[in-house]
Amino acid sequence: MKTESLKETSRHEELSFCFRMLAEPMRFKIIELLESGELMVIDIARRLDVTQPLLSHHLGLLRQSGLVKSRKDGRKRYYQLSPDRFMSLLGYLTAICRQGRGDGRRTTGDHGRS
Repeated sequence: MKTESLKETSRHEELSFCFRMLAEPMRFKIIELLESGELMVIDIARRLDVTQPLLSHHLGLLRQSGLVKSRKDGRKRYYQLSPDRFMSLLGYLTAICRQGRGDGRRTTGDHGRS
């Protein structure tokens, strides 16, 4: 029982961190840019008209949250959205909406996990 409680606490902290990452306007703009597909850091910086150090800070936080992932190709680094993390957030929000409607499809502790 205590282990399950720790898992839920950890999950809530994880979800909370993701939502905080999305709440910052610059990070939200980055997410919107990446909706169209993978981009290099320099391309994101140019489109948002920000310095690479500032962008790297935001991308690092987004990677830490699992909302984006990156890959390196030589000296270039590419970023893309992490669909699994967004599906997890969607599952959590869907469970809340179902509970609010009272349709009874949500079970205790089920927040869209597979």
